[in-house]
Amino acid sequence: TGLVLASLVGAASAHDFKMCNGATDKVGIQSVTLNPEPAQAGKDLTITIKAKPTETITEGNINFSAKAFGVEIASLDFDLCKTTGVSCPIQAGTEVTASLTYPIPKEAPAGIKTEAEIKITSKDDQKSCIDMDVKLSKPVLLGMTHGAAEKQLQFLFSKFVKQHNKEYETEEFFSRYNIFRKNWENIRAH
Repeated sequence: TGLVLASLVGAASAHDFKMCNGATDKVGIQSVTLNPEPAQAGKDLTITIKAKPTETITEGNINFSAKAFGVEIASLDFDLCKTTGVSCPIQAGTEVTASLTYPIPKEAPAGIKTEAEIKITSKDDQKSCIDMDVKLSKPVLLGMTHGAAEKQLQFLFSKFVKQHNKEYETEEFFSRYNIFRKNWENIRAH
């Protein structure tokens, strides 16, 4: 999957997050940091989670997902006990640090709010879920070359098509893309 897992090095400030609606936090998430902060298109984003579980965790999965304007641009799964620097079992009350890295595509739309969600599950039981806003550092459509802005729109449209299981013939594809572009421009104007 091209993922590189690493620990956060150096002093970084905590990133704001909130619990998902209706979620309980059996993982005891204390802080989340992003490196780099702000995140940058075309660079690896390392997310480090410090936690102190309220119950023993023997196995688990971390799902990281991100959406821009409701279009899913990323969804990745990590084995909590094998690929995040955490050894299981994790005893209740033990402080742990888990890190995961997402290589942000260079075409990812920057300069807009991206909604990220991290779910931690074990044996089909949700242990925790957090939401946070992540903004990529370079501006979108403003001061960019037409080609760079076009690549970002094409990236977002391709993710939209995939998310909604759409298939278009060539002529309809371009028609739908132009509708998507006009909608994007209307959203950006407000």
